Amino acid sequence: MKALGEAGDGVIFDGTDAELTQPKTEKARSFRTIYKNRFHQDPFMVAGFAYDSLTLITKSAITKNGVTTPSKRRAISISPLDGIMGKICLNNEGESNISLKLMTKKDGKIIPIEFIR
Repeated sequence: MKALGEAGDGVIFDGTDAELTQPKTEKARSFRTIYKNRFHQDPFMVAGFAYDSLTLITKSAITKNGVTTPSKRRAISISPLDGIMGKICLNNEGESNISLKLMTKKDGKIIPIEFIR
């Protein structure tokens, strides 16, 4: 979206709370602020996924015979994890379904698309 500049206004895409200019959750707001302060740009979806993935790997790590390694079984057992991208629920195979929302860029800001009911 950054590369598109003003031409990106009106483009509809999917994403999570972390991509919104004004995220709704405290975790996403905090992550966005820290990311912008450190990298001087808005976070993009991969940043939130990477952060949540590393958090899950770290929390699932076990030490056996002096070696620390992530455990798929443990990762599944600590699911759901409340992450930057939302609630991460792992199934029995360790796969997750992240809830994506439709959003758009308007006047340089990323906003959610509100549907009329």
